[in-house]
Amino acid sequence: MGFVERLRNKYDFAQMLAWSEAGPPADKLEFYENNRNLFYVACSRPKVRLALLFTQLLSPDAMTRLTTWFGAENVIALPAQPD
Repeated sequence: MGFVERLRNKYDFAQMLAWSEAGPPADKLEFYENNRNLFYVACSRPKVRLALLFTQLLSPDAMTRLTTWFGAENVIALPAQPD
């Protein structure tokens, strides 16, 4: 399982996912590409199973991108404030 969280403001996969359809702002292109490249490496290494756990809230755009890439049957949204 990969825990996906922000690493000291250098990486923000939630933001990268949200920008993946429309593209990042021009001044954030390098930030976006660095995040995209690391996300690709993290997702392409498992040989049998891939599990990602995001420890931050994802925007609707980010959830849409994950669903498009991994399939609705493989994306499970957990409540942000469990009872």
